[in-house]
Order: sequence, then C-alpha cells, then structure tokens
Amino acid sequence: MVSSVRMVSVFIISFLLAGCITIPKKTEKEIVQQYYALPALSNEVLDQKIEAIGDILNNTNLPQDQKKTAASIFQAYVKIQELNKENAAKEDNIKTIQIFFNTLNMIEQRYFSSETGEMEKRIINDYSSFKKEIYDDYLADNFQAVISKSRELESLYGEKGLTPDIGMILVDSLSKSSMTKKALSNAKEIYNEIISRPDMTNLLSDIINLEIKAGNTRGAAIFFEKLVDLMDEKNSTYKNIENKISKARQEHSALDISIEENIPEINPEKVNNAEQKIANVNKLLLENDFSGARLILFRWRLSADEGPEIDMIEKALKGVDSAEEKFSNPSRRDHNVLEEAKRKIEDEKYEEAITILGQVVFEDLKPETEKLKNLAIDKHIYNERLKAAKLFVAASEEKNTQKKRELLLSSRVILERLINRYPETPLLEKLERYVMKVNLELDRINF
Repeated sequence: MVSSVRMVSVFIISFLLAGCITIPKKTEKEIVQQYYALPALSNEVLDQKIEAIGDILNNTNLPQDQKKTAASIFQAYVKIQELNKENAAKEDNIKTIQIFFNTLNMIEQRYFSSETGEMEKRIINDYSSFKKEIYDDYLADNFQAVISKSRELESLYGEKGLTPDIGMILVDSLSKSSMTKKALSNAKEIYNEIISRPDMTNLLSDIINLEIKAGNTRGAAIFFEKLVDLMDEKNSTYKNIENKISKARQEHSALDISIEENIPEINPEKVNNAEQKIANVNKLLLENDFSGARLILFRWRLSADEGPEIDMIEKALKGVDSAEEKFSNPSRRDHNVLEEAKRKIEDEKYEEAITILGQVVFEDLKPETEKLKNLAIDKHIYNERLKAAKLFVAASEEKNTQKKRELLLSSRVILERLINRYPETPLLEKLERYVMKVNLELDRINF
C-alpha cells in the first residue's frame, strides 16, 4: 500500500515536471484575443492541504515509510500550487490541474484514513491486552505487578486509561501491599467518579423486571437468587466493617465510649471544652501517661458544675485507673499484643507482627507467641521469595546483559536478607538452593 501510493505520487510529480501539459503554439491569426481564466484551484484549499501534510511530516512518531509517502504527496501538492499560479491565464490547463489534484486528494484520504484506522485498532488492542494482564495478575494475587502495570497504563493512556474497574483492583492491591495512603487516595477518587453510576444491584433489578415483562418468571427467579446472594454479601461486608469500626473506637479511645455520650447532658456552653478535655485525656492514655491524664481531670473538676459534669469526670478518673491497671498487668498486656499480632497477620503485615511479638514476656503465652511468630515468618518468607522468583524470571527474559545482572543481584539480595534474618527457619535449605541457582546464572552471564 505504502509503495504503491509513493509510486503514484512520484508519477504525478514527474508528469507535472516533465511538461506533459503541452501548450500548442499559436499562429498570429489565432492570437486574436487572450482569455484570462481564474486559477484552476483555490489557493486557500492548496495552502490547507500543504499545511496538513506538513503537520504529518512533523510528527516524530511517524514510521519512516509513512514519512516518505507523506513527503511525496507534499511535493506533489507544492508543484500543483506552482502550476496553479503560473497557468492561471491558460484556460486549457485548468481541467488537467483539477484532475491531478482530485486524484492526489483521493490517494491522500484513502492512505492516511486507513493508516489512522489501523493505528486506532492497534491502540485499542494494546489497551485491552494491558487490562487483561492486570486482571490476570490480580487473580494470581500478584499485587505488585498490578500496581506497576496500572501506573504504566496511566502513563501511556492518561488518567482516563485508569478506568473504575481497574482502579478498584488497584486500590485492593495497594491495600494488600500495606500502601494505605495511596490506596485511600485512589479509593476516594474512584468513589467520586462512580457514586452516581448504577451498580450490580441496579443491573440485577433491571434484568428481573425485564424478565417479568417478557413473561419469563423462571428467569426472573434465577436472577432474584443472584440479587439475594449479592445483598447477603453486602450485609456481611457491612457487619465486618461495623465490627472493625467498633474495635478501632475501643483501641483509640482508652476511656469508656459511654463517657462521651454524657457530654450533651452538661451545660451547653461547656460542651466544646468537655470534648477537648476528653480528647486530651485519651491522647495521654495512648502514650501511657496516666499522671498527665489525671492532672487534666483534676484541674477540670475544680471548675466543673455539680451533676452530669462532675459525674462524667469521676467516671473518666476510674477509666484512667483501669487503663493503668491493664498496662501494669503483664499478662493482660501480652494478651493485647497477641491480639494485635493476629490482626497484623490478617492484614498481611508480617514484619510488623514479628516485631511486636518480641514484646511478649508472659511465660504462659510463649507457646502461642511462638506459633504466631513462625506463621508470620513463613508467610513473610513466602512473599519475599515470590518477589525474588519474579525478578529471576524477569532476568531470564531480559536481553540486555546489564539489566539482567541487576535483576539477578536484586533477587539474590532478597534471598540473602531472609537467610540472615531467619537462620533457624525450616525453609533455610530451600532459600540457600535458590541463592545457588541465582549465583550460577550470574556466573554464566559474566563469561
């Protein structure tokens, strides 16, 4: 297609330059009256054509074969423009120039419109393939790949390339990779984008209504069951989140939550002050500063009104005593540490779990502590080993020797760090075998 277009373009230029438009000599008798015709073509149209082809030539991403074709068409238009000006007075040339222009215009339109269409198809296919890779990585729990490919997708296709469906996958992957701030930021953006859109509930409801209108009650019943399953899943999610919020409130509020419920009962003019005092007490309790918390409450009591306000302060003082007692009791404190470690493991924050489990000192809890610690270590090793394996695979596919070496060295660093940190793990032998495999590959490329 490209070569044929160039051949036609070159033919047109050659034809024009060769003087194929012959002007017959006129005898004296014939030169009786000179007719001054208008130009064969509008100069404005030709200027637009030349400018448009010039823009195509200035495109740095244009393949070389397309540039050659565009250059040929550009030269043809320039020559037609010259002839159009020179031969304005020669009426018998008008038809020929118009034929050449129309032919060239058809070639240009056909060639560049088809190329644009093919380019659009390639872009769409590449985008679809990219999205499929992200879905596949997500289903394989390869969250780091999801994150990196989503960012690459956004850089290639812009913000709109990160559609809500991919965005939700990215948020979940960021969350599971302990990238909380980024996950939250992305989640809020997606929420603002899809808040007014219908969801699966709306879709199932529409399907059920349409099935009923079509007289297909069996089909409606099938999709109603799917709707019930979806609502059960949503209710389960709601209860789970409700429990998490309740736990979070208890953890971040050392004082009994019911104390804050008494605030509306006191003098309205003192409500803001009371809320601030309670917040300051809770902050000090989280820092285990029990004396500071008591000092705030004692000073507050000096100016407090009898009744609900005094009662609230007394209740808060008892809360401080209770918090100090729990802190002073090693058994209770260690139980709290174990619960926190379990939550860390559930959230896949294995290194954090391993660290806080080192705080347990109560002997009766040592067996459970050891069990949890080993679980966290095994899961952490598995995740890190997976990262090392992916780097190794990437190195095997890399053609550039320097990049291949860098990938292999990164893989080895991860494995050696695990060996040094967990020398007593049952997985030690397996980790050492992996290091040997990486070293063999490094030796091979160094020769």
